[in-house]
Amino acid sequence: MGYSHKQYLFAEYLMNRFGVSDQEFIQQFLDHYLSKYGRWTPSMDGRYNYFDVSAAIDSLLMEQNIKRNRYAIRKKEVRREYTTATDLSAFAFCPASYSINKSFEIPKTSNEREIGLGNYFHDQLNLLKKIKDVGVQKIETEYDIEADVFVLDDSCLQEIYSSTLIFNGHSLDTRKIFLNHETNVACVPDYIFQDIKGNNFVVEEKYHFYRDPRKLTYDEKLNYIEPDDIGRQRVLDRKSQIFHINHIIQVLAYIKNIIDYKIDYGYLVYWYYDFKENDENRTVPYLHKVSKKKILFDEYHRKVYSRAVHSLDGFLTSGRLEMRLDKIQPKKCAGCSVTQYCGHKTKKYTELSIPYSTDYLSLDNVEFPEELKKER
Repeated sequence: MGYSHKQYLFAEYLMNRFGVSDQEFIQQFLDHYLSKYGRWTPSMDGRYNYFDVSAAIDSLLMEQNIKRNRYAIRKKEVRREYTTATDLSAFAFCPASYSINKSFEIPKTSNEREIGLGNYFHDQLNLLKKIKDVGVQKIETEYDIEADVFVLDDSCLQEIYSSTLIFNGHSLDTRKIFLNHETNVACVPDYIFQDIKGNNFVVEEKYHFYRDPRKLTYDEKLNYIEPDDIGRQRVLDRKSQIFHINHIIQVLAYIKNIIDYKIDYGYLVYWYYDFKENDENRTVPYLHKVSKKKILFDEYHRKVYSRAVHSLDGFLTSGRLEMRLDKIQPKKCAGCSVTQYCGHKTKKYTELSIPYSTDYLSLDNVEFPEELKKER
């Protein structure tokens, strides 16, 4: 499962064209890119599935085309009105990604599939499906699968399930923007609940693709290898307890800036999903793991939040920011929704501007691989 030798050569050549020369960075970037774009696809005769990497290559070719025509990218006016909780999260995730999103009209981002899945999960499998006023309401969905094989243990969410819903940010009927005119921050949390003690709390849900550790891998199926599902589960258990700082800042922004209700604390909930084939041989998503983190606006988190606000305000005021090259990570860049418009993953630029400069998007002249010339 992966790139063929020649596919990898071509992908590596394109990365070199973009200005990335670090071989370790390229390998990790392309590996993660493959996990994002690669698809199990039925063969023409339907007798077997194969791992199709063409979408990953096509995305790299699209990036090359964008950068060839960088001066044709449509620009947006960078406006300073309200800062949103999502802005603070996006800036904390990556200032370059934030600047690109604020500067360019982007007709299609590379995470549209993830956005679609996230919206679907919110609509079909969200917390409200388990809640009926106060108490737990068990439901069946088309994604519930064999209980004796795959079971989603959501017992960690019982405190949320036993609370009363106050606000649903995904309901068209009740959706609103909470504006704090004093701090100039706007918020739309996923949910606001009231617990059994009368305290109000926000919940922010995030969805992550991660292979179900109880499923056979392609190599295991091919070679009839017994899976080490216990070891894999331990890896996922450790991973699920790592919560990203940008998501934490987003929850802190809700606690700090929502004044319509007194928000006492927040929960960050991570759902992990995978895909399976249903009875119609369609690939459908399902949830297999959930974890949560309770967040208080204590002294430590107050400092974390203040630094984020101060840094973003300084960037918007000056239009310049020094990029920390050690923060540029290949997996993070590969998973970024606007990586095709980014020149900072090359690590050639230590300064970042807003609006984002198209000068960052230049292509390098690189010799086409000899081995691939034979097929041209």
